[in-house]
Amino acid sequence: MGQKGELAVSERKLDKREARYRKEAEAGSPRMMGALAVLLATRKKMPEAEEWARRGAEAGDGDAMGVLGAILSERGELDWAEHWYRKAAEAGTALVSLHLARLLRKRGDLAEAGSWYQRAAQAGDREAFREYANLLRQQGELAEATRWYRLGAQAGDPVAMAILSLMLLDQEDGKEESRLWLDRAIRSRDPNADKVRAELRRMVAEGADSGVYDGFDTGGGFATGG
Repeated sequence: MGQKGELAVSERKLDKREARYRKEAEAGSPRMMGALAVLLATRKKMPEAEEWARRGAEAGDGDAMGVLGAILSERGELDWAEHWYRKAAEAGTALVSLHLARLLRKRGDLAEAGSWYQRAAQAGDREAFREYANLLRQQGELAEATRWYRLGAQAGDPVAMAILSLMLLDQEDGKEESRLWLDRAIRSRDPNADKVRAELRRMVAEGADSGVYDGFDTGGGFATGG
């Protein structure tokens, strides 16, 4: 089966799922209102996604609250977005923590943003480690930022690995660990890894004069002796 055929099969499966969710949502299930809103948003059916998100949110579903917050945030309605993100967090929707942290950071409330980044990280959101580290680095808290980049790298985030590698170059005893994380980032099979490989190779080129990356093979990792 070619790619077009596979996409058609996938779309049919999503159509069936959407019909099933819609039936239960129309029967009054708040949970399925939220599930339908999530699915519709994923399928870029935004007006209907917002309609079901509002219905689910008003019925008390945390996922629906989170979707509604995201839609409103994207539209620039930050007060209402924050309202629904907070309601979703109160309802126990762990994944909303990162979105609330981002919104608070955008609004300049960095202290509370930091606490929500930490909550998101505790819930297992990999991006939260890196974004909190970015915030700490911008505030000049380099040691703590390095610690959070390392946590993100250990969780498998290739972008955190790359940034950590760069930061470790500035440390007297950090060069070997820098090489280690750079190699792991290059070798990562994470779907996001391709997005950072060009930046990693730039880092290698810039570090060449100092000999930091001697032996590095920009085609895939550190060269091994034959």
